[in-house]
Amino acid sequence: MSFKAPFLVLGMLIILSLGSRGFSEERKLSSVSVKELVLIADNEEIQSQPNLDPTGLESNFEEGMEEEDEVVVSPEDLKKAKAFVEEGIKLYQEKQYEQAKENLEQALTIDPTDPELNHYLGLVEYALGNYEASVFAFERVLFIDPKKYPSRLELAKSLLAQGNKAKAKKNFEMVLREKIPLTVRANIGLYLSQINSEEKHSFSGAFLLGHMFDSNATQGTGPIALFPGSDFLSAPTQSSDRIVTGALVMSYLYKLDNPEWMSTTSLALMNSNYDRNNSLSSELIQGKTGLSYSKDAYQVDASVNWTGIWLDGNVYQFNPGVNVNYSYLFSGQFSMN
Repeated sequence: MSFKAPFLVLGMLIILSLGSRGFSEERKLSSVSVKELVLIADNEEIQSQPNLDPTGLESNFEEGMEEEDEVVVSPEDLKKAKAFVEEGIKLYQEKQYEQAKENLEQALTIDPTDPELNHYLGLVEYALGNYEASVFAFERVLFIDPKKYPSRLELAKSLLAQGNKAKAKKNFEMVLREKIPLTVRANIGLYLSQINSEEKHSFSGAFLLGHMFDSNATQGTGPIALFPGSDFLSAPTQSSDRIVTGALVMSYLYKLDNPEWMSTTSLALMNSNYDRNNSLSSELIQGKTGLSYSKDAYQVDASVNWTGIWLDGNVYQFNPGVNVNYSYLFSGQFSMN
């Protein structure tokens, strides 16, 4: 018998948040209905070409806002701006995007801090294919209120259309943390799946380090009674020892231009260093590289692999090999190899 004692490591996460700037007259973005949000998330196709700090802003827009003096808008001008916004929204819903843009930009010159105006201007720019302009529009909304998740959702879609997948993914994940309808959550899942499927390179790895005490490092059996009154002393006898262990595992996957093919490479390094029984110290290196072909429920893997083992610094075993594996997936839980 033997026992081993592992160590635990604790970590701390510090989250910083930024507040939003106040304006002379408080404005609130009108609530977006579930139906309207689903239309926003469903009706626009993902382009094959996605930003974000805690406030959702990483553009030159923020720098300009910090320098700008606060503008006081008269009630008459606010009324004009509201009329332009209402007409712009109406034209957007009628898919008259150019005319909608003209009206919304007129309102923007009067009151650039209106969240609803900037949200719809972003939708119009997206519909026209002006993804950079749509990103700026949604960032203006989030500068005023970082919690406006409909605008963050549209920002993510605009970034994705721009080809900025990393920042789009980050924004989609921030929306998922909010209380949103299940249909919208499902649609975001589709966007994230699309982003992940288009990533050609995938790297994963793990590093483990441990210190153990083994009460029977030599795997001795001690005295064994053959029959009453007779003892036999086995070899080796029991001996305890302290062991430092380490392991590094790395894996790299590359998707080829043909989506049915991919190459995989993996490497594992392991070491066990005994304090007193040096003859028991060992190192292991195991590597594998090959190609994988998948179509429907079928998968074929062909790889070259090798395993090397060293004991107390001397080569104990080195085995190269070739492996071909065929598998058929019957269901999500059963397969045949």
